[in-house]
Amino acid sequence: MLGMRSLGDAPQACMAAATALNLIVPLRRAAAEKLKLSARELDVLRIGSLGVIETAEILGLSVATVKFHRDKIRRKIGNEPTWQQAYVRAQKVGVLD
Repeated sequence: MLGMRSLGDAPQACMAAATALNLIVPLRRAAAEKLKLSARELDVLRIGSLGVIETAEILGLSVATVKFHRDKIRRKIGNEPTWQQAYVRAQKVGVLD
């Protein structure tokens, strides 16, 4: 088809758009490695200020998968009771700029 991208290009396009809009927070790799966060967990964390649905769309994941990764991040960062508290803690421990 003329001018059409494959469906496989959609997540990369969404990630590029999110980056251009400054929705993706830079990471500090050393702090992230200390917490043993996976690459996908880091992706979810970097877009953590957005909602679950928006994060799923940008990364090309299901909402359930994003929630799964958020729960793992929450436990690794300090067993915070909510995602918002885990996100703030990630900033405080130096994972996010």
